[in-house]
Amino acid sequence: MKLVKAFLLGAALVSMTACAGGKGTAISEQQFKEEAAKVQEKTYSKAVVSYNLMSKDSSDKEQNFTQSGKLNFTFKNGSFELDANQTVPDRLSVEGYVGGRISELTANVPASYSPKYYKAPLGVSYQYTTGGADSGVSSSTSIYGYMAFNEYGFLVKGEVGQKSKTSINVSGVKSSHSSESKSTITISYQ
Repeated sequence: MKLVKAFLLGAALVSMTACAGGKGTAISEQQFKEEAAKVQEKTYSKAVVSYNLMSKDSSDKEQNFTQSGKLNFTFKNGSFELDANQTVPDRLSVEGYVGGRISELTANVPASYSPKYYKAPLGVSYQYTTGGADSGVSSSTSIYGYMAFNEYGFLVKGEVGQKSKTSINVSGVKSSHSSESKSTITISYQ
């Protein structure tokens, strides 16, 4: 699945909901903007990305996997570049996130995703749920994400996930499908 590529879109949109536990202290969007405006400039030369990917699909076992690893980056030519002799998994896209700044990654959070904002650490979360039933077919999808930033406004944690379920009961024929995916990255800078 394109879970981690969805992470990029989710990250650009930003964040994840749930209770504030582990995410910092809940604050208003205005307070978040004020805190984000206070971050100071900093330059890093190295970054290490640790990632964990998971996918489950009830009808396509090829989509069931877990994968984790680390990638090293060096700041060159104005951006972080992947060090030599490393391979980024097909399901992972980190371009734009390594060295990503709070102002860029939180600029377009849609209100329909119910964003929540935090401080200590600065972070944003979202959750979006949709679904319905019609003529014997019911479905639901939930998307969530979370991003945390260090004191210099650099992305240090990103998480995105999706759960979906579809049930069909038409003319005595019953069927169901469910899928779940989650990706988490943590970034440390030097």
